[in-house]
Amino acid sequence: MLETTLNTDYVPGTNLSGGFASADWRFLLPSLKFKNFLCLGAPSTSSLPVLSTMGGSVFVVSKNLTKLRKFGQECQNRQIINVKIVYAKSFATLPFANDSIDLIYNAQRKNDVVFFRKKNIVAEISRLLSPGGVIYCETKGLANYQSVNNLVNSGLETGHIFWLTPFAGTVRTALPLSDREIADYFFTNVMYGRSFKKRTFSKLGRVLSKTGLLSHVSPRRAVLVQHAEMNGSTTEPPEYLMSIAEDAGLDLTNYRFGLSTRGQGNSNKAIFYLFNKTEKLPDTVIKMTRSSEFNYRLENEYRVLVELKKQLFVGQHTFPEPLFLSYHNGLAVLGMRAIQGDAFRKRTQANENCPIAHDALDWIVELGSKSANNTAISASEASDKLHRLFERFNEIYQLTSEHKDFLDQQIASIALSKNGFPLVLQHGDPGTWNILVSDKNRVIFIDWEAGEPKGMPLWDLFYFFRTYASWVSRMQGSRDSIKNFTDQFLKPSRLSGLFQEVTARYCLRINLDRSLVAPLYYTCWMHRALKEATRLTNDGLESGHYVNILRLTIEQRKTSETLKQFLSLDGNGFE
Repeated sequence: MLETTLNTDYVPGTNLSGGFASADWRFLLPSLKFKNFLCLGAPSTSSLPVLSTMGGSVFVVSKNLTKLRKFGQECQNRQIINVKIVYAKSFATLPFANDSIDLIYNAQRKNDVVFFRKKNIVAEISRLLSPGGVIYCETKGLANYQSVNNLVNSGLETGHIFWLTPFAGTVRTALPLSDREIADYFFTNVMYGRSFKKRTFSKLGRVLSKTGLLSHVSPRRAVLVQHAEMNGSTTEPPEYLMSIAEDAGLDLTNYRFGLSTRGQGNSNKAIFYLFNKTEKLPDTVIKMTRSSEFNYRLENEYRVLVELKKQLFVGQHTFPEPLFLSYHNGLAVLGMRAIQGDAFRKRTQANENCPIAHDALDWIVELGSKSANNTAISASEASDKLHRLFERFNEIYQLTSEHKDFLDQQIASIALSKNGFPLVLQHGDPGTWNILVSDKNRVIFIDWEAGEPKGMPLWDLFYFFRTYASWVSRMQGSRDSIKNFTDQFLKPSRLSGLFQEVTARYCLRINLDRSLVAPLYYTCWMHRALKEATRLTNDGLESGHYVNILRLTIEQRKTSETLKQFLSLDGNGFE
């Protein structure tokens, strides 16, 4: 029961932005591991953890001695020992042997165009680059063509040219410069949003991509140049992905790709969308971890998807088909068949009658009923395992003694269930953002990293309802998350009535003892608060959304008639 959940360390602040959520340009390279890696200029210190994983030796060369010393001190503070600091009076004369550098990264962002116009510097870089070695640089404006021409004319071959977003800072999207179809897909399905600013950006991007003007106006570009004739098309995915796919029996020759690294947390993934030849829609999606500490998430997603495909508890087109799981430079790589659909939030009517929302609810009930296992664990064992989560929760959050006692009693009451304790295959994160909608108005659940083959009943239902109710309130103009929860769950509303009806149907379908609804309800928010803790600093824990939902629902268990009716608290010993 809850194998992934119980084996996760919920440490506050471990999933914040920075660290491995930086230098995401690396995923565009032919490989993520090089023997010798040269940085021209000192890169940002926030990228140090990831840059140190890319080379056996990482040389940082700069003409600014003060900046070098500061950078070297930061390396010592972080105990990064493979980064070597090199002072140079000129980039045209560097203390390295011919053909000795496998990757050269230009960190001189403000002067990149001028930098690569200097033929003596280009000649020195060409001298250093090993056979098959790669140069990565970024430029802004149309003047970059002169820089690229200088590199190519020195005997190197251009690999890829991408346009990037945002226009400054860490790369979040990289698309082939002149590929209209991929750009149109990304503006429609990846770089979308509900805010006015994001909608305007997406619409403008689609117009520019369809007219072919995007390649002329995109200000930020990435250039890969290789010291060898490129194998195959310059639009092919990176060599390491080609090799991994080939081992799995997939031929990605002649494929094109776009890269999204939009999430800013260390646990967020780099996602490749692969398009076959001239097709307008991707047929394969590949996810990669940014840091090996999060490999278990993709390993778990692959395991759950394989089980789901085998058992077919729900329709086979309502979840991604797993293709392979592999590794590169210690990072997990998960391949899946692409599923086409619009974002749930773009298609929902955002009310209690929305047919798409009802389809999602029916899907969750179906998954629970078809996968329910009433003999895998006893109610007493289930109570013991949830007490382990409760202990970790108490180590992180500060609750009043009354609230602690109440939660303890709730978990202990599970052991008293006369009908046992059914386990279900659980999605684990069925927020509205993890749902697509097909052209036939059927829901498709994606992102199964938090899935549990032997998971908790009702938790998926509760969490989906919270995210849906929140979106309904936002579409009505309210941004106060606690007020929205109160209005939709603790006061009479059309959504709260639907919530009660579907919960009762779920219990009936899996033969769940009604007395377990209350402890499952409260432990659901306890578990969400644990997950949220990784995205909060120690100082921000008390403002966490889910711990405050938990406090609120405990406090109103006697005063909210809606909550009392839903949980059937009267007469169950909670007074």
